[in-house]
Amino acid sequence: MTAKQIMTQLKKLGNPSTKKILMKHGAQEPLFGVKVADLKTILKKTKKNYELALELYDTGNSDAMYLAG
Repeated sequence: MTAKQIMTQLKKLGNPSTKKILMKHGAQEPLFGVKVADLKTILKKTKKNYELALELYDTGNSDAMYLAG
């Protein structure tokens, strides 16, 4: 998977109520509000990929940055 494909998938998985909860707990814009369980399923597909993690972190999106970590 590429960073662009993952960002598209994160956008589809985003949820306004989850976004509201995450922002109450300190997450900052931009973010889509993806549940951690959904992020873990993406992580299983991508495995450990350092270059992909750097690309995701550089997007500045909180969901992508969490996934990169």
